[in-house]
Amino acid sequence: MEKLLIHKIKELDDVEERKIFVEDNNKTQVLKGYKAIWNTTRNRLSCVATDEYTIIKHRKAFEIVIDTLNSLGLKYRGKVTNYGDEAYLYVVFDLPKAQVIVQEGDIVAIGIKFSNSYNMQKCFTAEMFAERLICKNGMVLADVFPDMTNKHHHKGIIAIKTIIKKYIKNVINKNSKLYMIVNECLKDTIEWQAAEQIFNKLITIKKHRTKIVEMLKRMVVDENKPKLNRWDIYNIITQYITHGENISRTATEYLNKKAQYILVTPLCKSK
Repeated sequence: MEKLLIHKIKELDDVEERKIFVEDNNKTQVLKGYKAIWNTTRNRLSCVATDEYTIIKHRKAFEIVIDTLNSLGLKYRGKVTNYGDEAYLYVVFDLPKAQVIVQEGDIVAIGIKFSNSYNMQKCFTAEMFAERLICKNGMVLADVFPDMTNKHHHKGIIAIKTIIKKYIKNVINKNSKLYMIVNECLKDTIEWQAAEQIFNKLITIKKHRTKIVEMLKRMVVDENKPKLNRWDIYNIITQYITHGENISRTATEYLNKKAQYILVTPLCKSK
């Protein structure tokens, strides 16, 4: 698993800094104070940045993450998603102390989502993440737990290892708080028709709302559940995000925000 993960990381896009030339009075000269960040893998411009901007490369950042995990002696599973100028590394810990037992046969494993970009849309970031093992639903938890951001500055790559080590330890210790949140979800129930009304109000993108409501109705019929709890409703959204087809990155981020809102908001306030 680790060798495959390292191989995937080495396949991530690479970039380099290039000078920007401009014409002024028929003369070509270097644009001072700015530089181009050029994606050499795809042979295209990623962004124009100031000279103070220092690149944190996908490969280097994620290799530091793996080295840090290994140095801490942690068992984990990892997955890389590559969008060129943006890349993501998902890590799920295989440790009893990093798990939440929701109920018999339903376990949530805590992890971290690492992000990096070349287009200045994101800083190098680590966010709380989890995976529901019974169905492999991904759970982005950045809004539920404080996230860690390391900005692209001149000491960025140097600081990453120290920050990551501290952050990993903090995340693993969040299992008791996550258990409390999930436990509250299990006790918060409504009729399935009311759950449909919540989706209609909460999710404004019709394409995704329609499919999520269809999943809700299938659950009611297949599992004979006239009443649903907040954990059920939350997992309908995360199941759609994780296993649905043709969901853009923008829509994924939007739906993750909505899912996190459901996770921490009593259903009486969501209606």
